[in-house]
Amino acid sequence: MEYHLYFQFWNSSPKHQFLYEHLKGLYDGPNRHYHNWDHIEYAQKIAVTLCHDVDLSEQDYLEVQLALFFHDIIHTTTASGHTGEMDSGELAELFLSHLEMEAKSARQINYYIWSTSNHIPVKDTLAEKIVICSD
Repeated sequence: MEYHLYFQFWNSSPKHQFLYEHLKGLYDGPNRHYHNWDHIEYAQKIAVTLCHDVDLSEQDYLEVQLALFFHDIIHTTTASGHTGEMDSGELAELFLSHLEMEAKSARQINYYIWSTSNHIPVKDTLAEKIVICSD
């Protein structure tokens, strides 16, 4: 299982392609140091490796890849730590809903993103643990 579902998702319409390019560009912004596009690609590659070792459905695999894509899209840091994951999760759910992803999957991706804030699973699923380990 490779990135084919992930790329099919982003290439399924001009609207999907536009959003992908715009959001990817945010990761390359001048204020991005660690939480940049290199970090996202690295996390997604780790997830590919982990997904090969377990029995994960294609839908779960897609949700893992999308969660990793969105998980640091909003990156803010305060004295108490990173706070952008909650906003990133909500933004992902909103965008994915507008891209006509099923509400259940968009919500699941939101939970996966939330769990990257403290690396503690929200739903305690195998897919969510892969997201956490990959981050």
